[in-house]
Order: sequence, then C-alpha cells, then structure tokens
Amino acid sequence: MKIVITRNIGCEYLDIIRKTEGVELFVSEDQSEIVAQMADADILLWFWHKDHEVGEFFKHAPRLKWIHSVSTGVDQLLRYEIPPQVLLTRTATSQNIPIAEHCFALMLALSRRINIILSNQRQRYWERMIGDELYEHTIVVVGTGNIGREIMRRAAAFGMRVIGVDLKPPEDVHFDEFIPVDRLDEALGKADYLVVCLPLTKQTKGLIGVEEFKKIKEGATLINVSRGGIVSERAMIEALKSKRLKAAACDVFEIEPLPKDSELYSLDNVIISPHMAGLTPYMVKRAVLLFCENLERFIAGEPLLYQIDKSRGF
Repeated sequence: MKIVITRNIGCEYLDIIRKTEGVELFVSEDQSEIVAQMADADILLWFWHKDHEVGEFFKHAPRLKWIHSVSTGVDQLLRYEIPPQVLLTRTATSQNIPIAEHCFALMLALSRRINIILSNQRQRYWERMIGDELYEHTIVVVGTGNIGREIMRRAAAFGMRVIGVDLKPPEDVHFDEFIPVDRLDEALGKADYLVVCLPLTKQTKGLIGVEEFKKIKEGATLINVSRGGIVSERAMIEALKSKRLKAAACDVFEIEPLPKDSELYSLDNVIISPHMAGLTPYMVKRAVLLFCENLERFIAGEPLLYQIDKSRGF
C-alpha cells in the first residue's frame, strides 16, 4: 500500500508510519515528483504547500482511495474535483490546543492593550493605560467544533459568560447559552467578544458582513481564527473605523499573505497574526498519530475518524 506524503516531516515521524505493516512511503515537496508518484498511490497524506497545484495530484491517481489532510480546514482541497469514491479525512484534533491558546493570547493582548504597550516600548515611551478584563464578559463562539469547544473551556475558566453558536449544541463542554446559527443576529447583539472558528463552506462564506456588523454589540471585539472568507474584511474595517468594533485580531485573511496595501496595517485597534495559530512543534506528532490510527482502521475496513462530507464541506 503506497502512501504519498507532500512534506518531509523527518525520520522520527516517518518511522512511526512505517511501523504499520505493508506500507510503502514516498515523500516529496516537489510538484512534478508528487504527480509522477500518484500514478500508483493508494493514500495521499496532504500537507498544504503554497506552490502545489493540488488538482493535478488527483488527475493522475487512478488507484487513490483516501486523502488525509493535516490541516483542520479542507476548503483548499475541496476547491478541486476529488473523485467521489475517494475518502477525505482531516486531522481534527492536532491544532485545537494551540489555536485556542492563540485565541486567548489575542483576546488578552487587546483587552490589556499589549499591542499599544509594545509599540510604546519600541518608541521608549511611558504611558499608563486602563485595560479591560475578560471576567464576566460575554464570549460568543461561532462554530462549536473541536477548536470552538477548546475555546469555550478556556473561556469558562476565565469566568466569562459563554454562548455557543452552531447547528446543534455541543455535548461535552460547559456553555451558558446556545443559539442556533440561523439566529446569529441574536447572538451578535450579546457579544463582548465574537470568536469565529467555522469551516469555510458555501454556507459560511461571507457569513459576517455589513449587515451583521450593524447588529453586533457596540464596542465588541472580533477574533477570527478560522478562514478569512467568512468575515468580510471591508465591512470589518468600516466597523473598526466607526468604533462599532472596539478591536479585532485576525489570524486569517481573504488574501494571504495580507497585501501590503491593506488598510488593516494602519489601524491601531487591530492585531494581524500571519496564519500561525495552529503552528507549534507538537502539531506534526499529533497529526501523524491520528493518521496512523486511521491507517489501521483503513486497512481493517473500519470507518475512518473525522471523515469529511465533501458535499457539505465539513
């Protein structure tokens, strides 16, 4: 059984995969080499790469049965035509902890005005300021999947009032209120902190736009750790300039890297994070261990964990 891996993840992690009997690994980050090897590949272990034309991988893979995405989001794969018989799974749990921690780093930085403090420090300028607290403020988490639930757990520990928004309530985490996503406007009016952690699908693209910013609680702070296409950047910028939004911190953007002429760079109530929330030294190990668990299931003919419904996008 041949597995093509699109990133050199090092001998330590490759050896973990090799412990599974009967597997052959091919590892490369070169587009042409990957395409050539896909001719007899059974499984694609996919790591995002800015120079890859992923659609070409599928065109030359008649034996392909399963694609596993190391990324939590799979929108970048679903923009291509994946054959209907090919299973698609994702590493749903490798980035939950770092993204949740990054979310709170951004929230605390804005509430305690750390971005201003650091700017003053670089200018050797001393200015005492009044910050804010997270305690007893309301956090609205839009998207209560694996990442959303980790954020909700931390919010509860900070003494925040936690509101979850999704299709159905989460079962394994504390929340003070649940609001279905079709009543998003109601949730927006309660948010001191609005955290977006949804997958990007046809249904969620542009979910937070001009009308939604009109309905958000005045003085709210927006945190986006999902995908840039879910929040309209133009509408967000106008809400920030009008002070409808007190502040925003985004790890994701409509165009990445964020263009140098983006107005977001000039706003002092914004933190720009370069799509790094999920990146830590522990991510690859978690991803490989989950992949190996699914590999054993695949060989045994058992249902795979974290399988994607390609028609729904998650």
